[in-house]
Amino acid sequence: MQPFAGRRTRLLAALETPTLLFAGGVIARNYPHNVYPYRADSNFLYFFEDPEPDAAALFDPADGTVTLFVKARTVADALWEGELESFAALKVRQGVDRVEPLEQLEAIAQRQAKGRRLQAVAVSDARTTRRARALTGEDLDFDEPAKSAS
Repeated sequence: MQPFAGRRTRLLAALETPTLLFAGGVIARNYPHNVYPYRADSNFLYFFEDPEPDAAALFDPADGTVTLFVKARTVADALWEGELESFAALKVRQGVDRVEPLEQLEAIAQRQAKGRRLQAVAVSDARTTRRARALTGEDLDFDEPAKSAS
């Protein structure tokens, strides 16, 4: 966890505005001969160990916090995918300030930003980049350099 925490600390020190990173959610089909396991976006992998699909993280330089967002834990998830790590255990393992349900990302990110502009990084998962674009208002495109929404 130490290299990841140090990287997050350095990123927070370099930021001027709240920033969202996304793991992306492109998951290869789950069948016995699948040779392509889930792999998060490289930017996300640089800051988090073994991230979950669709995870997101909000880096807030104003208070120096990192909030990790993952899918809520349900009984149905446990039935179909096996038991998932609890939010409390995930917080400790990842060394973040908070873990929140991904389903509340937009509301929590807007509240945390307190009127400041949010920024994000596009990922190769088009669905995730659309979500980031809608949340930040930035002209995000994975294949093109980001253009700020001034």
